[in-house]
Amino acid sequence: MRYTSCVACGSPIASDRKAGTKYCSDACGDRFYRSPERFTQRFGRTCERCGVPIPDTARINRRFCTVSCQVMQNQDKRRTRKRGLPTEDVSRAEIFERDNMTCHLCGYEITDLPTIDHIVPISHPDCPGHVWENLAAAHSSCNIAKRDRVTQHDFDLYDRLSKLRQTHMR
Repeated sequence: MRYTSCVACGSPIASDRKAGTKYCSDACGDRFYRSPERFTQRFGRTCERCGVPIPDTARINRRFCTVSCQVMQNQDKRRTRKRGLPTEDVSRAEIFERDNMTCHLCGYEITDLPTIDHIVPISHPDCPGHVWENLAAAHSSCNIAKRDRVTQHDFDLYDRLSKLRQTHMR
């Protein structure tokens, strides 16, 4: 890729500079890398899957707290794409907050091992996919016991969450 203007200051890059150079001069590149504004994006980051804070000392492009969070996020998406269903980037922390850490299956507060349940399972022919309104908080044991069954309660919950999302989108 050939840059025509400096990424740091915006001035034109001389044609005699090496191809792929982002800066008009070495001094401009050094100033950019040492600027304090560049490092503000490191602070206050959270894991995209579970919402756990990412250490400020971690790499600047780190999106997950652990490798297992990254792998599990990718598995969820891969399963839905394999079936040709839509996927969204949904934060688990956002789902837990929306559901007030209450299991949608048994109705009790989740105190240990929270999981995200697909209300209409991915294996079901009417599954809408890995989308915000099809995800709900559940105990790990409740989620395992539910397996791939669907009840009328599940379709009602999905409809209620779809309507909730539509009102928030307006």
